[in-house]
Amino acid sequence: MKLLRMLTVIAILMISTMTASAQTESDRPIDIWGTHDHSKISLHILVRGSWPGIQTPTTTIGSFPLSVRQIPGHKNDPWAGKIFTVPDATFIDVTHPRISAVAMFGGSVTFYDRLTVRLGVTFINIFNKDQDENALTNFYDPTSSGHPYLREINQLNQPNRGVGTALVYYELTPRWETNNTLLVLTPEVEVKIARGFSVLGGYYRYGYGYNVVRGYDRYNSLADIISTEPIIAVKMFVPYAGVCYEIMHNEGAQISFVTLYSFPSAHLQIADDMSGLQTSLQPTQNFFSAGFTLGFKLFKK
Repeated sequence: MKLLRMLTVIAILMISTMTASAQTESDRPIDIWGTHDHSKISLHILVRGSWPGIQTPTTTIGSFPLSVRQIPGHKNDPWAGKIFTVPDATFIDVTHPRISAVAMFGGSVTFYDRLTVRLGVTFINIFNKDQDENALTNFYDPTSSGHPYLREINQLNQPNRGVGTALVYYELTPRWETNNTLLVLTPEVEVKIARGFSVLGGYYRYGYGYNVVRGYDRYNSLADIISTEPIIAVKMFVPYAGVCYEIMHNEGAQISFVTLYSFPSAHLQIADDMSGLQTSLQPTQNFFSAGFTLGFKLFKK
């Protein structure tokens, strides 16, 4: 509904600006390049950076099925093959990752110096909310037991470290589609409304998820892994609208300040073999961001 509202506003602005062609030459808004060249079509490239970016919603995961929690004893232990059932747990992803910055590179076509249709590639850099380097390491690549996204027991079904035996464990780890940097297509529409001012709207999508890792805690290390299975996928849809103000221009280049208002939404999907898993997403928060755009004209007709 919010996206529909945004597109409606943009459509109204497009109609109103297109009907303004009866203005005299001195009254017409300048184009984004600061000239009165009213070419029908022009091609541009641009680079935009904005901050801050979106923070992914807090995820709660619990009620892990027995297929996750039942783990056989280590082959080198006296009770090799014996099935141990690790107690259930509810993990709250309080150190969930977020977007630190968004950079967009793309090309666009402008019609009659008013309407610009743009397609870009957005680079999304991801970092952890908790800036403590140890917490970041423990969450992404844990090398020892005891962090908040892991449950384990010894041969006596106790969560205590002993001597001469391996603990069995399962843990929650995040999964990104392309490591810690995402590249996503971003369609966008921009409409000039006054001298040096324009409004724009667009959207981008990205995804992430969570894996459950099962294995053995031996010699204070979690390197002996039995399996890594995807259990949850989260798809983020981020529409946005904003205002662009031209700071500087010449015949072939332009620098603009842009402020954006984004209203993201999230969809969660549980893996088919994780029946009974309980999950929830905290509602995502709308947010403002600001940045600068550098554009170059390539062609006009």
